[in-house]
Amino acid sequence: MQIADAFKPACAPPESARIPPAPDSASAITSRAVQPLILRLTIGQVAPAMNRLGWVLFGVMLVIGFGQCFMQVTPQDEGELLVYPWLIAHGSMPYRDIWMMYPPSTYLILAALFKAGIPGLVAERAFSLAIRVLYVLLVNRTLTGRWSRFSWLGVPITSSLLFYEVNADMRAYPWTVGLPLVLLGLVSARKHPYPSAALFFCAGTFRYEFALAGCVALAAQAALHLPDRQRFRRESEAAATLALGTIAFCLTLIVVSGGDALHQTIFEPLLISPGRRLPLLPPHFGWWGLPLELAVLAGPPAMVVAGLVLRRPYLVGTNLAALVLVQHFLQRADWIYLLCVGAIVVPWMLVSLADLLRRPEGVRLSPSILGPERTLHGMGAMVVRGVLGYIAIAIAGWYLLLALVLAVYVSPLSPLASASVLHDPSLLVQSGGNAIIVRDLSEAVDVRAVVHYIQVHRRPDQRVFVAPRALRYAIWNDTALYYVLGLRPASKYLEMNPGVETRVSVQREIIRDLHSCTWIVLSRAGYWYEPNTSHVPGSPLLQRFIRGHYRRVFNDSSYQIFKVQTSLV
Repeated sequence: MQIADAFKPACAPPESARIPPAPDSASAITSRAVQPLILRLTIGQVAPAMNRLGWVLFGVMLVIGFGQCFMQVTPQDEGELLVYPWLIAHGSMPYRDIWMMYPPSTYLILAALFKAGIPGLVAERAFSLAIRVLYVLLVNRTLTGRWSRFSWLGVPITSSLLFYEVNADMRAYPWTVGLPLVLLGLVSARKHPYPSAALFFCAGTFRYEFALAGCVALAAQAALHLPDRQRFRRESEAAATLALGTIAFCLTLIVVSGGDALHQTIFEPLLISPGRRLPLLPPHFGWWGLPLELAVLAGPPAMVVAGLVLRRPYLVGTNLAALVLVQHFLQRADWIYLLCVGAIVVPWMLVSLADLLRRPEGVRLSPSILGPERTLHGMGAMVVRGVLGYIAIAIAGWYLLLALVLAVYVSPLSPLASASVLHDPSLLVQSGGNAIIVRDLSEAVDVRAVVHYIQVHRRPDQRVFVAPRALRYAIWNDTALYYVLGLRPASKYLEMNPGVETRVSVQREIIRDLHSCTWIVLSRAGYWYEPNTSHVPGSPLLQRFIRGHYRRVFNDSSYQIFKVQTSLV
């Protein structure tokens, strides 16, 4: 595959149709005039000054992303991205020594950065920021066909979905890390099925759903290209190769981990899902996010139907792949999952829409098209284009305003400036070479007190177990505390999930691990009510064991520390 071909816009017309006219020719002017405004804003067919203004807007979005790198660490989700690579860098084995639901690629990359001497939090957030910027640039390149053009819909929308989250989150989530590979896989699927399969396989090492989406895209294209034997053979072979390669990768992980990977990535997530599920309607995140939810749920099916009607196999296959990825949002319909799924579904909807609306440049137009106002059909088309144009302008203006507001959000003018370590360095809690950023000053005082107590009274060979006080209702854990404490965990269950750590069998396994554990830190957080099965109490076995075999030696507003009784060790 030629390098230039890999970055051609997925919505580009055939080369034979792309006959560039002279800049001042009547055909060029007419062709540009009949393009809907929403299409011209999407593919960057605007004045050079507008392109320059767009890149200024992108710079504002980068300020937002950079500012979020100094916000708090999310206790469990980002805590995993600090603790898991830290443990792997010190010789721990994924799945066997660390319970994890996802493929290991994200943690292995971060572990390599840690071993290179880059501080953990710096490495994780710089890696996340670089991936997000790369993805936005690739979306823009896919839509416009040039690095210099600016997509006035693609870039602001994608940036908003990646850089704006309720908790100002900048973690290197495995889903986010794999997005550039997924996008390149979708783009390559049009003409290069084998490179597309390779890209989807690499993406599948971050999230298995990405490999499944690639199989669906290539298999659907092959099925719709059945009359064309050559294309059918190439695409079906690529789909089969991708499927077999992903299965081989999974089997390798299962064998190396002694079967633990099978339970942790396939079976146990099925137990977690009911305890995490949230209703689609009314949306748990509030009504103002409903338009994005409707776009995520209805966009891919609509594009699939359009592709079937217009006989566009590529449009059908790639949007079926996007539909596969929507199931990630259905697992837990909250803001974080909605924005993660929207970050791939919405940009690809723009690519598909541009593919449907684009008129090849340089094609001579018939008189009926040159004078659309003379026919009823043409008048209807003018009305539709006008409405779409106003919608496009409103969307572009809204996202420009949103970008400016969010830039203020991370600036010294922000009313929430105290949430950033840039404005309050005391939010940085550090022990040895490990550091985290906490939510507020009171939490910083409590975490420092716990770290100080453990550091004063511990021995280097001792282990620690961190858990929420509400062990029967465990929804999440303060996993980041492991990282700043610097002690080896006593158990591989570093995160807490309803349906797993609340089960009797898992709690018995944790209890066996605790026979070599000296310290237990219980957080007062870790549970809140949600409309799902997480409010159903689990086993009290672990809670009783801790109360019966450990004595409390420390207590503050956020944490309790327990030390093992001498007879247990």
